[in-house]
Amino acid sequence: MSQVSSAALIIGASSGVGRALAEQLAKKGYKLLLVARQERDLSALANHLNQTTSGKVSYLSLDLSNWNEEKSQRLFERAENSLGDVSRLFLISGANSESDQFPLSSRTLSSLFEVNALAPIHIANQITTEHKKWKLKSITVCSSIAAPVPRSRNIAYATAKAALESFVTGCRHYLSSQNIPFQIYRLGYVDTNLSFGQKLLFPAISPENVAQVLIKKSDKDLGIVYLPFYWRFIILVLKALPWTIYKKLSF
Repeated sequence: MSQVSSAALIIGASSGVGRALAEQLAKKGYKLLLVARQERDLSALANHLNQTTSGKVSYLSLDLSNWNEEKSQRLFERAENSLGDVSRLFLISGANSESDQFPLSSRTLSSLFEVNALAPIHIANQITTEHKKWKLKSITVCSSIAAPVPRSRNIAYATAKAALESFVTGCRHYLSSQNIPFQIYRLGYVDTNLSFGQKLLFPAISPENVAQVLIKKSDKDLGIVYLPFYWRFIILVLKALPWTIYKKLSF
């Protein structure tokens, strides 16, 4: 990754991939604005990185649910004051729920769609629209292997991630003449608290390894990428299955 533009906004920075990304970018001397809901976690992380790395790390506690104009204004005012520009946008945030299955409540559906799709879409929209003001150099998004192969479980999460992918692809098309690289990572199993103790069909990748790839590839216009790469072939097989077989699968 080029060090000429060294300001990054990380949405979903307090744990998992977002935290690993913040740690690695701070070690490279980046100016960072970390955004997540848990202020205690953000404060501890920012203080630690400011003391142990050459990075300049700020944070903003912000709940992505019920996104509105006031939250948007807070975010971008803080970004302008802390970073000056947003050369790198990382949309890492994600949330799921054990209740994300049928019968699906309106509350679960709304909250998961707000956090996984609507808020990131609003942020991507403003950054894309004002890309010259923010001196945008790249947009990186974390989606999921659930997006292309919906099932009865995690259906709201998968639908939201698919919507985010679609919108960001539209942003990529809009900015194609500006040569701004986009990456949309469909992540497989990631070794986090959410996956701890679960029986997984395939090995989980560590958040640190995911972060390394995101940083290394952020200057490349890749579009949709599977991580680990073998999920591309698994998803191709699943999508090729006739419905009579697919409907019997439990995964």
